[in-house]
Order: sequence, then C-alpha cells, then structure tokens
Amino acid sequence: MSVEKGLIPLIDRVHVISPDYFDTLKIRLASGRFFDARDGIQTPKVVIINQTMARAIWGNENALGRRIRMSGEDEWRTIVGVNADVKNNGVDKPTGTELYLPFSQGYMLKSVHIAVRSQSAPSAILSAIRRVMHDIDPTLPLTKIHTLDEVVSETQSRPLFLTLLLTSFASVALVLAAMGFTASFRIRSHKERESLVFGWRSEHRQAR
Repeated sequence: MSVEKGLIPLIDRVHVISPDYFDTLKIRLASGRFFDARDGIQTPKVVIINQTMARAIWGNENALGRRIRMSGEDEWRTIVGVNADVKNNGVDKPTGTELYLPFSQGYMLKSVHIAVRSQSAPSAILSAIRRVMHDIDPTLPLTKIHTLDEVVSETQSRPLFLTLLLTSFASVALVLAAMGFTASFRIRSHKERESLVFGWRSEHRQAR
C-alpha cells in the first residue's frame, strides 16, 4: 500500500463496509464524511481511515483529501473521512491503523460479519434475520451468533479478532457472522418500528 509520498507500513485492519455501518455501530465521525450514494462503481474511489492511521502517516496535518493506493489497484483512493478510533484489538490493546473501503465500489469479500441493531430483545429478531438470509440464499450458513455483551466479555479474558468492539455499544443487539453474503439491506417491520441494519467488514489485511 502506498500514499503520495511513498510506501507505508502494514495497515493493521482493512474493512469493507456498507454505508450504514458506522451509524449501526454508532462509530463517531472525527472529520469529513461517511460513505453515501455518491460512492459507486463509476465514481472516483474513496476511503475512510481512523484517527490512529491519520496521525501515524500525516501527524498533525489534515488527512482529508490525501490519496492512498491499495495493493493490486491502479487507481488512487481519496480520503473523504476520518472516524474515531475503535478498540478492535481488545479493550486493553492499543488501537491500530485501520481503513474502510465502500462495498459499493466493487471490493469483493470472501466472508462477512453482519451487525444488527434493534430495540427488541435478540431472541425476538433472530427468527426474522434467519428468514431474510434464507430468502437471499437458502444455502447461506449463518454462524457465530453473539450479543455484543458476549463479544466484549470474551475480549476481556483473551485476545480476539474483532470487528465490533466499540466505544459506544449500548444499543447494539446482535453480532452475527455469515459466509458468502455480498449484499447490504435494511428491513423495516410493519409490526415494529425498529430496523435491522447490516454492515460488514473484510477479514483480511492488505499491505505492500
């Protein structure tokens, strides 16, 4: 991976996400903007980085508008946002360098994580989630279903590879993992007002 002034060290985490990802997990925007409808296949490539990465590469300078080129890509990606740091490595570990790519710009995934936020109890919405996943692909396995409290508890006892350990997580109900899922969607129930918002991340790192 490189920036305009040369190669950069290994990036700790690369996430591929839907536009609703940050809102679902209540991750704060430090500067710039989140991904939206402007970011598509035919539009200039964009990227969001975390505060740790912005400081590591550009120090006290403004990272917005800077460009990054991913390994294996010819086109430069412009930084459109900087998000607040998230404790993905565990509550007792320092935050690493992380960047976020929009799934809408065609970045392919081998596996994904799905985050669901609802005001209802997890047991009340799980059946609805399974039905939606079945409608998309009946052969799609849905595994490793946990509440966020369970995920946080695990990180406090041993290091764990996480996507969804947040600085603010009180309203998040479930964390699920699914293999081969490559679509983003929002479900609105006619009987309840809550919405299920799905986001995802990649499980691999990229470096050059």
